[in-house]
Amino acid sequence: YTYNTNNAVIKKQMSYQGTQLETSYTYTNSKISNETTKQGNAIVSQYGYTYNTDNQLTRCDIIGVNESYWTFHYTDGKIDEAIQHIGNGESRKMSLSYTGENITEAKEFMNFGGVWEQDSRMTFEYDTQNNPFRLLEIPFSEILDEFANQVSANNATRVQSYDANNVLEYDLQYSYTYNSQNYPTVVTETEGGQSTEYTLIY
Repeated sequence: YTYNTNNAVIKKQMSYQGTQLETSYTYTNSKISNETTKQGNAIVSQYGYTYNTDNQLTRCDIIGVNESYWTFHYTDGKIDEAIQHIGNGESRKMSLSYTGENITEAKEFMNFGGVWEQDSRMTFEYDTQNNPFRLLEIPFSEILDEFANQVSANNATRVQSYDANNVLEYDLQYSYTYNSQNYPTVVTETEGGQSTEYTLIY
């Protein structure tokens, strides 16, 4: 991560299975207004963000994808519903449930002709320590578990995903080593007896 003089993230670099991705963030009035991810010089994805006078995210435009965009509904200051307006009579919805400041359940629905049908469901369990990704204040992600990781106050210790028939697809478990400020420095992800370790550097 790279930060500006206001300690706000302006660039994120990732490497996964040999693929190098770089995400840059543009700010308007101290809020992220544009997010662009590139692989080399090629744009992989680009989002534009709009906020209301309470600094709540109200719209996320998926730039360059048939004018597709997301709108958001809030309860008690938290996003509990996000709807993607795809076009051609199609739409997608995320329905979010919270315990305190953590997303504990996320359901995804698809609508192909006026009827919402559940497509998947995820559940989350947490520790009681500080989640460093929340500090980045990245407003949204179309990926359910990534969005939960961005907005929840604590770190997920278990993530379970179910398909439309409520059949378990995967079960991820996480353990952490923390620093003196109660932020994780080492993350161990375990699935099916196989573990992967990640190091977080601040």
